[in-house]
Amino acid sequence: MRIPTALIGCIVLVALGCTNAPPPPPMPAGPATELVTLKVAFEDSFPDVEGAKRVVLCQLRDERASKEYVGEGPVSGDHAAVTKYRMQDDPTLVFPRVLAKELKSVGFNVTPAERIADPVGGEPVRELLRRYEGDYLIAGQVEDLTVRARGGAGSPVFVSISVRLDIFNKSGELRMYYPARQSDVELLGDKAGDPVEINALLQRAVDALIASAIEDPYFIKALDLKPETVKEMRSAKPITPPEPPADQKPAETPAAPDAPKTDAAKPDAAKDLDEAVRTAPK
Repeated sequence: MRIPTALIGCIVLVALGCTNAPPPPPMPAGPATELVTLKVAFEDSFPDVEGAKRVVLCQLRDERASKEYVGEGPVSGDHAAVTKYRMQDDPTLVFPRVLAKELKSVGFNVTPAERIADPVGGEPVRELLRRYEGDYLIAGQVEDLTVRARGGAGSPVFVSISVRLDIFNKSGELRMYYPARQSDVELLGDKAGDPVEINALLQRAVDALIASAIEDPYFIKALDLKPETVKEMRSAKPITPPEPPADQKPAETPAAPDAPKTDAAKPDAAKDLDEAVRTAPK
């Protein structure tokens, strides 16, 4: 089959046009990104105390808009770079365990349990209470966990945490939806890009969040405790020996025996060596 000359010319022109076309402009590069992993300390072992009531602590639901990162901030020594903060451990597991430590401090036994779907209540709650022989159950959700560092005067670092705790009694009845919230800001200056300082600020905020819940009379009332009882237990000091009666003198500590005396003085080894060298035959 013969191809018309005009058609061949068109193909050549199109090919030349494609070859000589300028390349597309390069895409502008974004700022360099550095990933920093933050960790909240928590305990994972809670030995039982005989006779204490038990709280079943469920894994929380995660209702955060962004779950991959918890915020961003500057990089030390590089103002053009950006730090992305992420959590080492799942906050929906961490927060209940931090709460568990505080519940132990006021006399409860605690048992971690699986997450309950929302809405909660009724038979799913009663089934977990039966399974773990619990007296109370706490579920809920993580609503916000944000860490942001900003440039400017003092280089402020913001931490915002919001957790909802759902408290149920032994019958599976909802006692209360408790809103636990904590917002902190610190001026870290040159340390605003230091991951250790950021992590310490986050840890303080989480500890304050959980401690404020345990010390809140409304939260404590849902667990059938009295605020004064909780305050006394959390401020308990080590037991000191009782004071002796007024008419009884304290036992005296016997004095240590005197070291035995010797009449002969100990020989001076250095003096004897010097004398031996001086009198040695030449």
